[in-house]
Amino acid sequence: ASRFPQFHPQPMALAPLTALPLPLTSVGLLLAGAAATAAILAHALHKVRSHDWVVAVGWGMGGALAVGTGLWALQLGLWHATQAASAAWFHTQPVLVVGALAVGVSAAALLVSRALPTQRMVNASTLLLVMPLLVSMFVGVGSAMAVPPPWHAMAAGPTLAALAASAFGCWLALLLLNGPKRPGFRGLVAQRLGGTGVFATAWLVGQLLGLSAAPQVPLVTPAQV
Repeated sequence: ASRFPQFHPQPMALAPLTALPLPLTSVGLLLAGAAATAAILAHALHKVRSHDWVVAVGWGMGGALAVGTGLWALQLGLWHATQAASAAWFHTQPVLVVGALAVGVSAAALLVSRALPTQRMVNASTLLLVMPLLVSMFVGVGSAMAVPPPWHAMAAGPTLAALAASAFGCWLALLLLNGPKRPGFRGLVAQRLGGTGVFATAWLVGQLLGLSAAPQVPLVTPAQV
């Protein structure tokens, strides 16, 4: 099977998955990407409910592609950033399958949101679809790495904390991104910006907790993979 990027024929020193935090540049890029993805999702959830079918279909298809690709790229980038340069390569097919899944689930979330009567129901349905997607992407892209984490040895505490932080943060972000103006914000734009920040922070915290639950992977050579 094809793989990318190309590996080098020497022992690969994998970075410990428990070595946190990530470099500041990686943290900044991941936070910015997550915030941008959340902003696109919020706008798509609004536009897909338009009475203009051209607007609704356009934002349904384009929004699903943008949000799904954004979440997929974030997950790929995070796993890549945890590895040493010589070890950061993936099996292509499963990574592409995860990307297609992300776009498909994003499309389903937008399609379902159009049929629901209230913003609260839209937020609940979006959370119920996005949370399993985030978990599936974390496991799917991690399993596609040159040396996947030993999932059976994941620590229960950090894993549960990752799920709780992600779920609570995503729910709070949706309330701010796709809801009425709430006290404490000067305007709706400030509230939406706050929602993107909450989503980005919750996503990154959940991912880091998930990484901390995985034990260190020993040194291997490409011949052993």
